[in-house]
Amino acid sequence: GVRVSGNIDIEGNLLGTDRDDIFVALYDPGGSGTEGHVVKAFDADSLTAGPDQTKARLNIKADDVVPPGTYLLMFRVNGQQARNSPEVALHA
Repeated sequence: GVRVSGNIDIEGNLLGTDRDDIFVALYDPGGSGTEGHVVKAFDADSLTAGPDQTKARLNIKADDVVPPGTYLLMFRVNGQQARNSPEVALHA
């Protein structure tokens, strides 16, 4: 089937630095009574931290492709999960 790769630019506060333990996941919330699940999880190797902990870039490489769809972006820095999980629509 069709798969998506590329970059997702993330902006916010306290997104961490290269020295932090950062974890990002694409979560499919499900629908029509289906139970949600994490489609793909990424560690610091897939992330580039920006200046002042206000930006980060998630690089979905060819080895980590995901199906097109709308996901919640779950972001953790040093075990602390962000309060918000914004929706991200990925298209082929």
